[in-house]
Amino acid sequence: MRYALRISLPDRPGALSGVTGAIARLRGDIERVEVVERSDGVAVDDVRLVVDVDAASLREAVESAPGAVVESLERRDGTTPALDPMDLAALCVGQGRGAVATLVERLPEALGATWSAALANGVGGVEPLARSAEAPPLDGLATPWLPLEAPRRLPAAVWMPEAWSADGRIEVAAAPLGQPTTAVLVARARGPRFRSVELAHLARLAEIAVGTEVRAAREVRARAG
Repeated sequence: MRYALRISLPDRPGALSGVTGAIARLRGDIERVEVVERSDGVAVDDVRLVVDVDAASLREAVESAPGAVVESLERRDGTTPALDPMDLAALCVGQGRGAVATLVERLPEALGATWSAALANGVGGVEPLARSAEAPPLDGLATPWLPLEAPRRLPAAVWMPEAWSADGRIEVAAAPLGQPTTAVLVARARGPRFRSVELAHLARLAEIAVGTEVRAAREVRARAG
């Protein structure tokens, strides 16, 4: 079974080895470890692994390491490892005029999220541009957080439809998509919250996708002219 873990632990030498040792004792195969954030003596890491135990047993083993706390643990279906943000950037560039659609479709994999969507706030209200497979409808969505100048977390608020947080939790982040009134959203139904490095990834991926679309459109016009 493939799992995605987010753990916090003391930011000191050897702390992570306690976690990897616990996983090794379960005969788990660690596919990737990524440092998400370091601050105030605490490190937050994402771990992708394959191990033949249930989620409760995995959590218990990881938290047996001194100081380790599991912030989130999700089982990931399929046999393909999670998509890296850099890989997604390359996919967007390769798509040309389909870059934004590719971004939205694959962002949940790259950022460990539940769904993603792109929208524009026009004269007639919200215009949905693209949605990932699990994204809810966006028609009629209120957008008091637009215009958007930089990536940010969007705390739970009254403008969010009830369907977004049916289980009581939702973590949402957004970044400008070419202009302040157009944005890409990414959401986690059960957390964890988006960290600063993830917001930076989201903003950079949005810039790459939009830049790719613009360049592709220019090339089409140049060939036509």
